[in-house]
Amino acid sequence: WPLPPRPARPPPDVRPKRPRASSPGRSRSPPPPKRLRPPDRGRSPPAPQPPPPDDHKSIYVCGFSTEVGEEELQQYLQQECGPIVSLAVAVFGRERDGSMQAWVDFADKEGAQRCLQLHGQRVAELQCTDHLRVEPAHKPVRRRGTTLHVAGLPSNVQEEALVAFFDQEAGKVTQAVLRSKADSSGTQLAWVEFQEPDGLDAALKLSSELQALGPNVSVMVSKNPIKA
Repeated sequence: WPLPPRPARPPPDVRPKRPRASSPGRSRSPPPPKRLRPPDRGRSPPAPQPPPPDDHKSIYVCGFSTEVGEEELQQYLQQECGPIVSLAVAVFGRERDGSMQAWVDFADKEGAQRCLQLHGQRVAELQCTDHLRVEPAHKPVRRRGTTLHVAGLPSNVQEEALVAFFDQEAGKVTQAVLRSKADSSGTQLAWVEFQEPDGLDAALKLSSELQALGPNVSVMVSKNPIKA
């Protein structure tokens, strides 16, 4: 005899599921607001930095105002510490007040030692709103090319006299460019290109010899060569 047909299966239960009631113990409360740390305006000066090695000439400076340009910083440090070989300035982005930082290579270790004594001071010439931070730099400023930057030249200095001076005191000069400053100081800027790197190194070591060009003349490594 044939088997009877199987009964049809009932349709599945499609009733919507009820949302689970969350227990009071498992409810998530909003996180507490973060406590803002008030600015510590009355903090004491930072501790003095350990002395660098005897032959260390590179210094890191931080905390001076953005209103102070590279030339003003170079002029102040050369007056207070000694001759500068090269200098690089950048904005210190981690500081909310937008303070500046700089890396400075001095011509001798005595200038670097004098610069370290500025650590923890509020220097009015640099418009410091906080204590200045000065410490030995990890590495010297990278030099580029054989171009010298000269600042503070009197307006009566001619290009021929400038080339003749560095030809005699430093080394063979291939070209030089003079530009007047766009301010009321009445001084000039110059870029001097040497034939050999030794000429640039010799020019950076000049100190009292620069008085022949003017009382406020300063030299440092140029960031870029003279454009043809």
